[in-house]
Amino acid sequence: MDLEIQAEIAALTREMFTPAQIHRHLEGRAEFRGRVPHQRTIQRIARDLAPREPRTDWHWSDYGAEDSLVLFRLMDNLIEYQIAGDNKDQVKRIVQALPSHLRAGFVPDKETADWIVKVSKVAPGLDPVESYWIALIYLNCQQLGIAKDGIDTFLAMQPWTDMAAARRYLAALSEQLIPPIELRGEFLVHTLMEKFQFSYLDQQPPDEEQPQGEPKPEETA
Repeated sequence: MDLEIQAEIAALTREMFTPAQIHRHLEGRAEFRGRVPHQRTIQRIARDLAPREPRTDWHWSDYGAEDSLVLFRLMDNLIEYQIAGDNKDQVKRIVQALPSHLRAGFVPDKETADWIVKVSKVAPGLDPVESYWIALIYLNCQQLGIAKDGIDTFLAMQPWTDMAAARRYLAALSEQLIPPIELRGEFLVHTLMEKFQFSYLDQQPPDEEQPQGEPKPEETA
């Protein structure tokens, strides 16, 4: 079974969905059509992936002022994205990238909120919803026992900061010098490509314009 479906089952299990409810949910998702496992298989996976500890609710008062602002900014972004989601393609795509059971709500538990705060601290300048998405990737990797090397490398190289960083990250990814983000990383890569106007993974962004009156490097003696 593919990792995307396993991750969705893991997320729904954390939300206390029953195997029957998970099966109906997956059957209703167009992107999973033809890939949904038998309900007995879902029951076995849900049992294996069930949290070992009960879910803990969270509140902003559990955090310091700076961390609370991170969560408030994310809440504001999610509300705005959902308001504008029917009218703006880019916003709609970001909202749809979140697991469907989270789109109408917010952060499901304290463990997720803790991860969002951690990501925001090591990734300054990253969009709040992208921080949320990365937090969900880490949670899924943790539940499924998947290596975190790909997403760790993404955070280490900080390709969202400017065009040069984006070029360096996408070139390294294209040449297989670094591991890909194994689980749902295509959302982050496509967001990065759109931000810096890449049309496909191997394409490099345009060279920065030379100041007027200065020769290009190849024209010098």
